[in-house]
Amino acid sequence: MRQPGARTGATMADAPPEFDPRVPVPPGVTVLEASAGTGKTHAVASILVAEVAAGRPIDEILVVTFTRKATGTLRERVWRRVGEAAAALAHPDEPTTDELIAHLRTGEPALVAHRPAKLQQA
Repeated sequence: MRQPGARTGATMADAPPEFDPRVPVPPGVTVLEASAGTGKTHAVASILVAEVAAGRPIDEILVVTFTRKATGTLRERVWRRVGEAAAALAHPDEPTTDELIAHLRTGEPALVAHRPAKLQQA
């Protein structure tokens, strides 16, 4: 019996690269499929934080999931991640182990300075 989403004849070379929230997502639709417990919610929240911090209006982002329970969990965790990121970026001298926050603290100073406000406005 083939598992849902499995591709016949797929090899590790066919596997997508590991998720890196510091790499911008391509324009258009991005589909994230993975088994339970693999970090999908964290990945979605990180993508949203990175996109909003980069200047994309929140109303241009649509996140869809399949159950009401998952929707509630996703909504809660996304907003928590947005708030935590805004706070961390507003205090750039505080140490972080979060790769996305460390990345968002780098770059052109004028852009970096506006990122906390963009996240707070979301």
